[in-house]
Amino acid sequence: MVITWYLDGKGGLKKLFSGFLRWRVGPQWYALGFGWKFLFTYIGIGTIALLGIRAWPGFFVDNFWGGTHEAFIALVKNMPFIVGIAVVEETSWMKFSVTRLQEKYSAVRSCAIIGVCWGLWYLPMLVLGEGVPDGIPWYFFMLSMFALTILLGWTYNMTHSGVVLLVMQIVSNSAFMMLPVLPGWWDGDPTFVIAFVLANFSMAMLIVWRYGGEHLATKVRAKWSDPM
Repeated sequence: MVITWYLDGKGGLKKLFSGFLRWRVGPQWYALGFGWKFLFTYIGIGTIALLGIRAWPGFFVDNFWGGTHEAFIALVKNMPFIVGIAVVEETSWMKFSVTRLQEKYSAVRSCAIIGVCWGLWYLPMLVLGEGVPDGIPWYFFMLSMFALTILLGWTYNMTHSGVVLLVMQIVSNSAFMMLPVLPGWWDGDPTFVIAFVLANFSMAMLIVWRYGGEHLATKVRAKWSDPM
């Protein structure tokens, strides 16, 4: 916000948050927003189960919908932080960073740069086991952040909606509190979370192939200089 105000004044601050006012998009985008991480996770762990590598782990973690509801209560308690960090990440990584890079570079190159930077931002937390789920191999974590940025960049270039991205971020930050894939549920075994990452990466590559790396959209990629 400080850098935006310094470079572009009050008009820049309005532009920085203007995506949150664009909510009138097709229902398929909200379906993607609410369902993407569940879809990719179930594709990944379903493939693992069908190949006989691991047994099907279930749709949700224990004590989420039943039992003591401990996992559900933990999600509710953490929801204010989850929403807050989603606002920060959509604003800083996507609106501020990706759209500025897309002024000069292709969409896929811009998203790749930000995906790597985004991953490196959290990598020390992963190594220290603080704030990021422990047990995910660092190289798969970086691949996951790259794939996530491609997915978010494509969504924003297609919709220009910060609301849809906000939903996707909230789902991204909360789904693993519901889904039985993190290594902590399996004595440190990362097989299920790796399956999710590979499904996410495969979909990102499919998007690049289908829509092209130049714009990652059926129209011109979103740029910071675009009028509100």
